This record gives sequence, structure tokens and C-alpha cells, in this order.
Amino acid sequence: MFLTDSLKRVVSVDTVRYRPVADELTLTGRVAFNPEKVAQVYPIFGGTVVEVRAEIGDYVRRGRRVGRHPCGEVAEYEKQRKESQHRLALARRNLHSVQDMAASGMASEKDVMQAHQGSKQAEAEAETGGSFFTICRAGQLSGQGPLSGFVVEKHVNPEEQLRSDDGEEMFTISGLENVWVMADVYESDISKEAKAIRCVSPRWPIRRMSLPGR
Repeated sequence: MFLTDSLKRVVSVDTVRYRPVADELTLTGRVAFNPEKVAQVYPIFGGTVVEVRAEIGDYVRRGRRVGRHPCGEVAEYEKQRKESQHRLALARRNLHSVQDMAASGMASEKDVMQAHQGSKQAEAEAETGGSFFTICRAGQLSGQGPLSGFVVEKHVNPEEQLRSDDGEEMFTISGLENVWVMADVYESDISKEAKAIRCVSPRWPIRRMSLPGR
């Protein structure tokens, strides 16, 4: 076969040999956190953020304080505490009354059990309300990392007003020892079985990860 000079610049010649046929499929995808190693940090009470101790990319250990804000709902929790104590006093008074009536045959055992359950429930509510009030009044509210990992999302800044019913997390912490690679596969290629997967990130074009296929 004769090749001109122009063809020699664009055509390469090789020896014919037997080789396994390699079918490579290029897909787009994204790297996702391992859902078993992800935790969000939410504000327990409302208030103004006075300190943020972690930024995106920081590694935090479990239990480390990542933010702090004094409670801005002291009056509300004090009101709830007093109401729960009042309900507890009424429940105990009712229990004693029903027990006296049962002793004289004017109340059944079922009535006594119901009064006893009401008293126990009121005690639990009073204890919970008292704990919330004590923590809120102390002003020692802080967001703590529920697990060791990296801060991958942050939605809080100093002097920001937090609400306990907002529903948005302050921080998202994830362990990055294992991550998920979510690839977008066309329906026509679903039946194909991959022997190996090679991942290339646009942020680190030099680094390549070879993973076993599934």
C-alpha cells in the first residue's frame, strides 16, 4: 500500500494481531455521598448565631461543637414549663381522688389505671418542659457533629436568626471514606454488564479511579 506524505501524517500503520474486543461506553454521572455516612445538624431552639466554628471542607470529630447560639425562646419555654407543672399537679390530685373513691367502692380499677397513666404522662411532660427550659436559660446551645467526617454543606452564618421550626439544616457532615458514583445510563445500555468502571473528574482531570463493575 502506497501512502502519500499527507496521509502519512494522519494515518498510522500497525501489525495485524489477535486481541480481545473492548467495548467502551462513556457516560456522564456525579459523585454522591454515602447515605449511611451522612448526618445533618439542626438547631434545637431559635436564636441568633454568635459563633460558627466549621466551614465547608473542614474535618470534624463526633461531638465537636460546630456552632453556638443563645436561646431566644426563654419566655416561651418558661410558659410551657409552668403549664406542664400545673397539669401535673391536677393529674396527681385527680389520681389521689380516684384512689380514695376506689377505696370506698365508688370507682373501678379501670378508673384508677387511667388516672395513674394520666399522672405518669403529666410527669413526663413536666420533666421534658423543665429540661428544655433549663438548657435554653443556660444559653449553652451548640450544634455538635453527630459523626466524624467532613463538612460538605453549610447553611448558617454569624448573626443569622435561627428558628426551631425552619427545617433547614445548619451543617451536613459526611464521611468520605466511601462515596457513590451515580452514572446516567441510557435504557438501551442497561443490559450491558461492565467488567470495570473508570471515573474521571473534571476537577481533577489527572486523577483516574478504576472501580469494579456491577
